[in-house]
Amino acid sequence: MSSSIQEKYFTIYQDICVPVPRHAWDFFAKDDFTTGGYRLPDFGDLKKWNNRIYKNLIYYQSNYFLFFLVMVLVNFYNVLLWPAIFVGSIMMPKLIADNVHIENEQYESLLRNLGPIVIGSLMFWGFPQFVASVGILCVIILTVLVHASLRKRTWDNKLSNVVGKIKQKRTLMQDILNFFPEPIMSE
Repeated sequence: MSSSIQEKYFTIYQDICVPVPRHAWDFFAKDDFTTGGYRLPDFGDLKKWNNRIYKNLIYYQSNYFLFFLVMVLVNFYNVLLWPAIFVGSIMMPKLIADNVHIENEQYESLLRNLGPIVIGSLMFWGFPQFVASVGILCVIILTVLVHASLRKRTWDNKLSNVVGKIKQKRTLMQDILNFFPEPIMSE
């Protein structure tokens, strides 16, 4: 077998494994830019195109997870903090209503009048950031799918998929792809 085929898997939960990341030269096709490491798929044959995406997602799964993790950490402020503020501002009325016992009528009227104003302004302030964070996540996922669609399968890729079928390793990407309907999945 070739030296680039990784046979080591990290077990993350019971029998779910993640293979070690592929080399950067394999992932970015540094050696194949001149010989055609990337090519537009045949848009007329959806079965071949889906098979290419599926096999590349399985082969480069740890690289895609690392890319996703790095992009989320780089955009931490937009991706994780703003949605947390937005969801927190939505949950605030329920938390206040359940946990605060109001003894004073004067304080109760202030909370009733000022509370919705503050919570509404937080929601209007946080909504654009929430939409931006969802957009950032969509761009990251689209980048992964475009790479999987454009990257030509190498012999190592094909051989690794055959070895993976023989070993019957259950991977995280296979579990994620099992949520999609059958025409998307490959035989």
